[in-house]
Amino acid sequence: KRAEESRALLASIVECSDDAIVSATLEGTLLSWNRGAEALFGYTAAEIVGKDYSILVPPDRLDQVRQALAVVRTGAASRYDTVRVRKDGLRINVTVTVSPIRNSSGAIVGVAVIARDIGARLQAEGKLRDSEERFRGAFENAPLGMCLAVLGGRILQVNPAICRMLGYSEPDLLKRTLPELTHPDDLKNTLDAIGRLRADPSACVDMEKRYIHR
Repeated sequence: KRAEESRALLASIVECSDDAIVSATLEGTLLSWNRGAEALFGYTAAEIVGKDYSILVPPDRLDQVRQALAVVRTGAASRYDTVRVRKDGLRINVTVTVSPIRNSSGAIVGVAVIARDIGARLQAEGKLRDSEERFRGAFENAPLGMCLAVLGGRILQVNPAICRMLGYSEPDLLKRTLPELTHPDDLKNTLDAIGRLRADPSACVDMEKRYIHR
């Protein structure tokens, strides 16, 4: 009875999962299909159980499936990002985990596949890359001297303009700190400005100061 209750609990977890969780034979015939799979791929269980898993796979990704099945036959699992095809023909980006299913004797008799939609994540990563590239372009090509530094004064990044202004190469400048490069008579004002930034990270401190050229 405990075994039956455990199986029922696991079946309930699988059925209610937002991830697509399906099982198939080692040859690729689909055996089970949860509600997460219905939502992700658009097929009902009645429509797709008994069909080959390749119905979900673009032709240019079939080698990935064959390789994953070969890994499963060795008793190992694999995980990778790939593309799958919905019932309506739309291609979707997913991360797929493929694991072996064993019988009570320990023999591998099938494969379990968990798929999760990563379209939103990839879109966010793409926007972040675009933003970083725009910032990098503005930073590198700015006619004004610019640097990024921690509040303690250690320099993390400099642009060509500030290297020209101070007479240092980029590697040499990255070995310095802002206090080192600051005129002694302006050091107190610089440290006071850093203190204001520590107290209020949203602040913007505008000041005139002198640097020491190489």
